Amino acid sequence: MTTITLTAGQVKAIPLTNLEPDPGQPRKTHDEECLGQLAYSLKTEV
Repeated sequence: MTTITLTAGQVKAIPLTNLEPDPGQPRKTHDEECLGQLAYSLKTEV
């Protein structure tokens, strides 16, 4: 695993292939309808 330290305000683009799932992540599946509702609420409340 590579660790990158950034200071406040910096942005670093990384390839998605560099990301690894957290083995401790309890959510293995996501309900598409709930995700759609969440996305809608985020778009309309900002």
